[in-house]
Amino acid sequence: MKTDTKNTLILFAVATALLPITALLPITAHAQAGRPIRVVLNGQALTFSGTQPQQFRGSTLVPMRGIFEALGASVKFDKSAQTVYGQKGETAIILPLGALVATVNGEPHTLPLPAQLINGTTLVPLRFISESLGAGVSWNPATSTVTIETVDQHVGGLPSPADTGQVSGQVTGVYTNTTPTQLTLMTGGKNTVIPLSGSTIILRSISGQPGSEVPLSEIKSGDQVTVQRGDSGVATIITASFGEVRGTIVGIGRLNGGNYVLTLDSGKVIEISPEAPVTFEGRKVKLSDVKAYEKVVIRTNPANSMGYGVAVVTAVTPNPTPPGAVVTGPAQPPVTQPGDGVTVTVDSFTQDAAKPLKAGDLLTATLSGTPGGKASFAIPGVAEEVPMKETSPGVYSGTFTVPKGASVASAAVLGRLVARGVTSALIQAPGMVMIDSLPPKITDFGPARGATVESDHPLIFATLTDGAGSGVNPDATRITVDGTDVTGDATITGSLFTYRPKSALTGGLHRVTVTLADRAGNAATSEWPFRVSTSKVVQSFTSNELAGRAIGAGSTIELTLKAVAGGKATAGIGTLAKAIPLSETDPGVYVGEYTVKTGDTAQNAPVTARFVTRDGTEVTTTLASGLTITAGPPPAPKILFPVDTDSVDVNTPLTVKGKAAPGSTVRVTINYVSKELGGILPVSGSSGSKDVVVDKNGDWTASEFVLKIRTLFGSSRDTVFTIMATELDADGNPSSDAAKITVRPG
Repeated sequence: MKTDTKNTLILFAVATALLPITALLPITAHAQAGRPIRVVLNGQALTFSGTQPQQFRGSTLVPMRGIFEALGASVKFDKSAQTVYGQKGETAIILPLGALVATVNGEPHTLPLPAQLINGTTLVPLRFISESLGAGVSWNPATSTVTIETVDQHVGGLPSPADTGQVSGQVTGVYTNTTPTQLTLMTGGKNTVIPLSGSTIILRSISGQPGSEVPLSEIKSGDQVTVQRGDSGVATIITASFGEVRGTIVGIGRLNGGNYVLTLDSGKVIEISPEAPVTFEGRKVKLSDVKAYEKVVIRTNPANSMGYGVAVVTAVTPNPTPPGAVVTGPAQPPVTQPGDGVTVTVDSFTQDAAKPLKAGDLLTATLSGTPGGKASFAIPGVAEEVPMKETSPGVYSGTFTVPKGASVASAAVLGRLVARGVTSALIQAPGMVMIDSLPPKITDFGPARGATVESDHPLIFATLTDGAGSGVNPDATRITVDGTDVTGDATITGSLFTYRPKSALTGGLHRVTVTLADRAGNAATSEWPFRVSTSKVVQSFTSNELAGRAIGAGSTIELTLKAVAGGKATAGIGTLAKAIPLSETDPGVYVGEYTVKTGDTAQNAPVTARFVTRDGTEVTTTLASGLTITAGPPPAPKILFPVDTDSVDVNTPLTVKGKAAPGSTVRVTINYVSKELGGILPVSGSSGSKDVVVDKNGDWTASEFVLKIRTLFGSSRDTVFTIMATELDADGNPSSDAAKITVRPG
């Protein structure tokens, strides 16, 4: 996105060096043979001293000083650099002699003819200079006349506002090349013109804040203004207001009409005016150069929330001022809308999702506004254009049924109304929508499936997880032991349940059944057996750490199991460590330890020992109380492959590799944002998520990702895939910051 000034100067030098000197010679010869060239500016013929206008191959060169000054610009010529410098308002022109490339406000432009010195006079390309300064140029070959117009024909044909005195509306242009200076304003559905004088007071403010006096150059196209006018219709006071929206881009899309739409991490969706300038560290760039996940500041019109200027936040410019489009001449016609006199209003737009939605659930959206139109709504990443029916005059309603497999963590519901050829701005319904169609899971059981315990009051527990879904609903969890509902006596959280029988269990086989649901209503059931034995293989199992004490990083947990001699023992602490070796230090005494590392987190984690005798009898036992470990967040994993790139082969399943703490679990997720879709919204979604265990060397690998977009529109080459890697805690929830990289289809 950055403009390289040094490269531009090199381009000038190369263009100058490569231009043959003989190419300049025919110009003088042609001028001598042809009819004298007339230049007429706004109906008045211009006269030039020294060398007169010349023409070659359909392009006209005119004396430098004469044309710049006639168009109201200042000009100087640097002899040492052999370069012309012109300036008018915010427009700066750099024109090296003999070069076929010039710049306007830092942007390079190719010329049909270079500027050059002929008979002691510096001649410059007339059309390039005139159009760069906002003038229109035409050529009449019959009379060899160049006509230049700086009076805008559109402004001249616009009416004054119908209202007298104060008027309000949206600025569509500021014309400083006219006499007097004029401002065009969209009010009452029509484009109008208001003259300004030298005494017009200009006030500007961010919406909701006090205004301050500013020069006219601060008024930008797209601003919402209130204009006080005198008896003659000339503006006396102009009060302009604009909004500023800050956030991180998570989606970039195109509307049917071609306008860009930016979706921010806050859920706001802002349509960007096609005239909106974009800056990166103070330099103008194209909106198509801005990438997803960049931070931006957007200048908006508070009346319609449309964006009229975008500034990218960088380390160099952490708090940039968003630019605004300003029209200083007649190069572009003022903004118009179809259906003059038609005003489309949206009074309200709501959606009824009061909780996370699962497959089969209905979402209803209701829009109130101009009657007799066509309304639709969309959910980015799930549904693009859902039609709405006008149930009563000006009231539109539509429903959407959540399909199987849909999953969106937080999505906006956006509406739009079209009436008599006029389209309203996108409007967002209050609240965000979560869609979760996958059930939760039980990942660890205690006692383990098929295990034997010697306690008739064993600790029964299980780890609950819903991954990246809506979360386990503790109130929906039901636990039975041997068919008896014991839910009321269990301790249940969103990630764990524990239960210790009040009455002694008899020896023999027992069965636990757990039914759980997430907050969207997706349900799952799991069942497993265990056995109670009356043998006394294990005498005790203890720890040096006490229940209820928060254990920090660097602490060592020592576990001691006393059982019959000659066996083998291991221990596990929740999901932090599942196979801690316990060594027989004395006959029948088995000892092991675990050192808490940064990032370990567990709340009342069950600690279980597994013991196998010489003859193969297996027994499990659990500490009387769980342990609580709080060691702060771990560092984010590292993604080593692929690297940030603009090209990756999406036709081959992708393997992601990285580094993290040995033994930890890393969740790798790939999300996408598509920029080229034919509907009203950009589409975002997920290409999948995998949990992988880091090996003893700190390496992890997540393979078989297929980077495809699950959408009716198919895949797009202009799609950004974001790969994220996050370390999980003992409950399967993210515990570290996410490492992120982005790749694009090759």
